[in-house]
Amino acid sequence: MQVSTAAKERVFDRAERLFNARGYTAVSMRDIADSLAMRQASLYYHVPEGKEQLYVEVAMRNLHRHEAGIGEVIASTEAKSVEVRLRALAEWFLDNAPLRLLSTLETDMAALSTEHAQFLTKLAYQALFAPIAALCAEAQERGEIRAMNPAQLAGYFLSLMDGISYSSTSGLVDTAMDVLVGDAVDVLLNGLREINTENGKF
Repeated sequence: MQVSTAAKERVFDRAERLFNARGYTAVSMRDIADSLAMRQASLYYHVPEGKEQLYVEVAMRNLHRHEAGIGEVIASTEAKSVEVRLRALAEWFLDNAPLRLLSTLETDMAALSTEHAQFLTKLAYQALFAPIAALCAEAQERGEIRAMNPAQLAGYFLSLMDGISYSSTSGLVDTAMDVLVGDAVDVLLNGLREINTENGKF
């Protein structure tokens, strides 16, 4: 039986929300089917191999979506300063669904097969870390930021995005989003120490 792309996307959208909210192990195929008001057996038209296949496909879709968005922002700000580029990236992240993908993947990896866990780990690096690390490496070559492992800097940036997303959606802070973005990029680039405005030193 051929199932429409729209129907499959509906299943994937709902599964993504449930996996993000509860985690892989806490969500069953019945939970997903019930939330869609459909028979559990109908889900297997989309994912014949079951829940793990569904989770992997949902994670792949999410990672590819982030990879495309990150790539577009980086390409559109190519001639800009690293500060402008990081702000644009931060705004993109926060304009889209909360990331939380890294923490979700980390929590759920143990429940997946080794093959799938390794595949998603590699894809997450390619989609999220690699393009931001490359941006940081370019900034180092231009002398905009000091030398440090670019992948490490990418990790710091992504962690900040996760933190901002959680803070804003949980109601822990009521700061405007543009201020949160500006502060996050400022902390990443300049740290937390006061700068002497006369000589630019700490």
